[in-house]
Amino acid sequence: MRRRAQARGFTLVEVVVAMVVGAIVMIFAAMFLVAPIDAYEAHGLRSEMVANTSTAWPRMEDDIRQALPNSVRARPNGNYVALELLQTCGYARYTTPPSASFDVVGTASGVFGANCVNFTNIWLSVNNAGDEAYTQATSMTPRIPDLNPLMIPQATPGEAKLSLLMPINTNSPRNRIYLVERPVTYLCDQAQGTITRYAGYPIAALQVSRDTPAELAGSPSVEVVARGLTSCLFDVQRLGNLPEQVRVHLTSARGAEVVHLQYGASVENLP
Repeated sequence: MRRRAQARGFTLVEVVVAMVVGAIVMIFAAMFLVAPIDAYEAHGLRSEMVANTSTAWPRMEDDIRQALPNSVRARPNGNYVALELLQTCGYARYTTPPSASFDVVGTASGVFGANCVNFTNIWLSVNNAGDEAYTQATSMTPRIPDLNPLMIPQATPGEAKLSLLMPINTNSPRNRIYLVERPVTYLCDQAQGTITRYAGYPIAALQVSRDTPAELAGSPSVEVVARGLTSCLFDVQRLGNLPEQVRVHLTSARGAEVVHLQYGASVENLP
């Protein structure tokens, strides 16, 4: 007669040992998994911070490069940092000194190019030495409602005689005359972490008149171009007859993660 085998379970000691071993294995597994997950999350956060911080620069760079010579100026004001410039939409060379009537030449397709819309509501500037354009004295005419009637085409394509009611009383070393379309301000609000682009507001002699949202509130064009910033630094340098150099330093911080982005551009136009 065969004996029935007796069933045997686990002892309490064996269960405890198995649980301890399993816990140790899980701890080591978690150690290997946590580091890559943390690195992935940190990379995603940095990418988001860089994306938020860098969105303003392409727009700023375009405006800086096409600015009127010597018109870029920066000003800190408490939580605000302002970068202002005068935006040009075309230029030409003159062959006779600026006066009540003088000759200008552009390209074969036309004087001043085709970036200005119908040549309306613009200023003419010659040899701006700094704040002269903002004070609209010596180097810049009053605003011209419509430039088209003042340009008399000549026999050669791309040449015209320009007749002004108020002559410009200066002369450019490179015989260049610029069309100024409107002022532009990039205002960094360090409390809100934003950069806002304002354009089309009246020209003011002093930048202190245009360095807060309230003072720029009536601008026809308002656009937030960056968010998530912690601080901004705008710096403008002029070295002799060299083009203005503009540096932009933007910082974004979230917890232990900090992103610093530094950009630089020079004004391509020359007096």
